[in-house]
Amino acid sequence: MAVGIFQLLHEKAELLKTKNDPRYFTAAHWMVDDAKERKRRFVNLDFENLKRTVISLSEKATAIVKWESLDRGFNRVFKFELDNEETLYAKFPTSVVGPRQYIVNSEVATMKYLQKHTALPIPQVLDWDDASNNPINAEYIITAGAVGMPLEWRWQSQPKEYHEALIKDTASLYECFDKLNLPGYGSIYFSKLLPTNCPRIKIDEEFCIGPSAFALFELTGKDVDFLHIKSLQRYVGPWKTSKEFSLAAIDRGRKIAELSKIPKERAAHKGTKQELFALLDRLQALVEEFFSSPAVQLPSQPILLHPDLSPSNTFVGKTGDWNITGIIDWQWASIEPSFIWQYKKPFWLTAYASQVRQLHYPSLLASADEQIAAASPKLSSIISHPGEAFLPFFIVWDVLSIGVTQFTKHILAMCEFWDTVSGKTEKCVFELTDQELKLQAEREEDMMEELGLQAQVLDYLEISHDGWVSTHRWKSVQLKYQTLLRFFKENLKKDREQGTRQKWTKEYTRSIWPFPGRYN
Repeated sequence: MAVGIFQLLHEKAELLKTKNDPRYFTAAHWMVDDAKERKRRFVNLDFENLKRTVISLSEKATAIVKWESLDRGFNRVFKFELDNEETLYAKFPTSVVGPRQYIVNSEVATMKYLQKHTALPIPQVLDWDDASNNPINAEYIITAGAVGMPLEWRWQSQPKEYHEALIKDTASLYECFDKLNLPGYGSIYFSKLLPTNCPRIKIDEEFCIGPSAFALFELTGKDVDFLHIKSLQRYVGPWKTSKEFSLAAIDRGRKIAELSKIPKERAAHKGTKQELFALLDRLQALVEEFFSSPAVQLPSQPILLHPDLSPSNTFVGKTGDWNITGIIDWQWASIEPSFIWQYKKPFWLTAYASQVRQLHYPSLLASADEQIAAASPKLSSIISHPGEAFLPFFIVWDVLSIGVTQFTKHILAMCEFWDTVSGKTEKCVFELTDQELKLQAEREEDMMEELGLQAQVLDYLEISHDGWVSTHRWKSVQLKYQTLLRFFKENLKKDREQGTRQKWTKEYTRSIWPFPGRYN
């Protein structure tokens, strides 16, 4: 009993320490590796120097009236309200976003480049540093506030004409991206601030295309440690062709798999590393034929894409309209083949948004497709394609987590679509033998059981697949999870006693459970 009390007191003391210290991430928890994930988001900043810097950047400001943390998951963000009625924001990338020197350089360079070449509503960058040896003791970006209010505050409360205004401005956004005519694939950087050994494609005297910020994140997010960017060009770019871009995505998936440990609870349908590498070899061989087709080259042109046009990153007018007045969070913005747009659409153009606004959204989505196709020739050739048309090249970096069975299914769907489009008489070079088809069918049954179980658990807990839970919901989710686990085990025991679910042993169930380490 005494040990338990001391443990509770210790946890409470730690909570108070982190809660009152801006360096610690306290906005959320994770169902798996919670302590590790929160530690990765610790930023050893000098908060007093940060406040002094913020005050110095605002004319006639003498003090900070109020500050608050707006952390979500990848970055530390602070909002400062000053005594001159101005509001500034300070953003600190954490260790999970990628090499911070590159990520900060790229985000600021992208914003500056767009402000120079377009009229897009992007907040003014007031100060930034892509190195940590400064008075604030961390890499940072300080910006003015975006004009208007976040779209998420008004998303479900406005009539059809407001959504029409939003879609019109969305088409104008992609028209701006289309007209940039950037000469390669990767992310935008300040040329003179990029390390001299870093490969680049020149845009002009001030800007260049360097490593893809999103590719850097993919590797870092999987705990892949790397120091020499030049030696990793094949993985992170920049690239001159969409074929190179796609081959690099396969290489990233292979490298992550090589350097990662297979968890002992891994579901059998996800396959071994050897099976995975063999599958990637076949996909790589497919690329040679795939990107030589004129039908594929057209929707593969380079276009700059915002990584997350969500309602929280998009600002609209406060009253009377839904015109876009501000776009924030350009971290991971990259120049990618236009087919990637299918997987980085603005939230309000997705199927989920259509369900939210089901009364009039089908007609609005059709109108959006027409307007975007007219505004952006580079996107016009991809808008009518289904999601599976290029999906393997977008998700291949995470193939170890996805598994052999599901990824094979995505490749088969892609090949089936393109065989139909191209009108080929011969089959795609990716073809399974009868024995492979039989194994695929057997494994798909297990895969569907896993996906169904995970969807039910996540839906009941109301959390995302990565196990992220906001701090204010953490205790209630923990209680709900314990209730769910107890109920599930009781019912599973009854089913097995009655002769059903015989393959659902403890080992099998743990392997398909959303959080294997929590199934005990």
